[in-house]
Amino acid sequence: MPQNITVTANKSKLKHTVDDRLLLVHYLRNVLGLTGTKVGCDTSQCGACTVLLDGVAVKSCTVLAAQADGASITTIEGLSQNDELHRVQVTVPELGMFQAAAPPAVVITSNRKREVHDALKRRCLCFWIDYPDFQKELQIITAKLPDAPRCLTEQVTAFVQELRQAELFKVPGVAETLDWVAALVALNQKELDAKVVEETLGALLKYREDLQTVRGEVVQGLLNRAGARGVRRGGEGRPQ
Repeated sequence: MPQNITVTANKSKLKHTVDDRLLLVHYLRNVLGLTGTKVGCDTSQCGACTVLLDGVAVKSCTVLAAQADGASITTIEGLSQNDELHRVQVTVPELGMFQAAAPPAVVITSNRKREVHDALKRRCLCFWIDYPDFQKELQIITAKLPDAPRCLTEQVTAFVQELRQAELFKVPGVAETLDWVAALVALNQKELDAKVVEETLGALLKYREDLQTVRGEVVQGLLNRAGARGVRRGGEGRPQ
């Protein structure tokens, strides 16, 4: 049955005649053209259709348009000010504007080579994650590259652990370790030696200055210390 309603949508007073079975989400999208309100799940679980109804957050897929008669409605479009996105908004060029059902929590990673602005740092709970120790890194490599020779993975892990003690522009992380092992496996290498290290070090170090630093006697010294590390760990047992 048709019903006349009057709403204030994003501070604009509007009057329409709507079917008394029309959902508020469809009224906003199809009648008012406020497509920032999304139909995300059809089960009222996702919150993509959330709007403010007289200042209270409601899922507009659970409210009839007729029930909003006389109410003030604020959609995601109404949160923007001076063409700036609200903190719960994001725009995807191909898909338009989206809103979060609740203020989002964001995980930001940084290796300290990419500067994070002080204003952002003040809004963050900071947590420092150090490089893994020998045992943990070896477990990661074994899990990610199970076909890599055991001797090779142990030698690479020990070498990288020693390399991280050097003064480098960019210390290699676990991702670089995995890349290096994968490259060595692709080259059918079974173990490390100075020649192999120098020929493949570009998979581990990504800056020219670091590649120039880790050459010749430096590589051999790292291999020697890595070998000694393996000997020291010999009595500790190996992970199964």
